[in-house]
Amino acid sequence: MTIEVLCNGVPLADPHLAVVRLKNSGRHAIASEQFDQQRALEIDLNASVVELLSAEADQHGTIIGACAVSGATVSFGPELIKKGEEIILTALVEGAPTLDVRDHFVDVQLKPGITDSPAAIAFVAQRLLASAGAAGGAALVTAIASLLS
Repeated sequence: MTIEVLCNGVPLADPHLAVVRLKNSGRHAIASEQFDQQRALEIDLNASVVELLSAEADQHGTIIGACAVSGATVSFGPELIKKGEEIILTALVEGAPTLDVRDHFVDVQLKPGITDSPAAIAFVAQRLLASAGAAGGAALVTAIASLLS
């Protein structure tokens, strides 16, 4: 069986779905003022972003307006990230994604999360099924998983 992925009628040679999870696991909210010089968080997927499919924050709903795409990079912010808030960005990319994050935060420590773990891949599969049917002490955790290799 062959599966073909098209975007606007154009076939993709090596499509992947990249899901990036950002979570404020710190004790405080990350205020928009903590993005140094109003520079966005840059999430480089190292694969051409065909389309940003969704951007959601569990406490805000859709936040796609706070995101921008340029080549292989999705930028987010500057936006308030509440304590405990999780942000999920889903992108269709051409090529196998890897994750590089450039941040310009003031008083926020960026920590990498688990990459390509079975739990992360299960999370991606769950998201696919769901979408097919319908400051001091602050920290931000990132993780990525890819599917459809």
